Amino acid sequence: LPEGTWNDIHQRRRDTGQAAMQAWRDAAGLRSYTLLAQGQTVPRLLTAARELDACMILCGSRQLSLAERLWTSSIGTVLAAAAHLPVGVLPTAG
Repeated sequence: LPEGTWNDIHQRRRDTGQAAMQAWRDAAGLRSYTLLAQGQTVPRLLTAARELDACMILCGSRQLSLAERLWTSSIGTVLAAAAHLPVGVLPTAG
């Protein structure tokens, strides 16, 4: 792959996911803050939720297959197990 391709793919996925989350939020008439986290995602999201005194965490779904779940952790699952507040996992469009 040409240099930068991997980063471009990730950026497009982030942009698409963020746009979908904002559209869902707007359609539901909700107010929210958006935090896109990489690396230690769950601790960063939980810290932000505490600092913002959030009433809920919403995250997107990568719709992992059973085989993928054996090798890749699900942020939504880990968040739900560790969070001090409700966690909603939004399905992807389509």
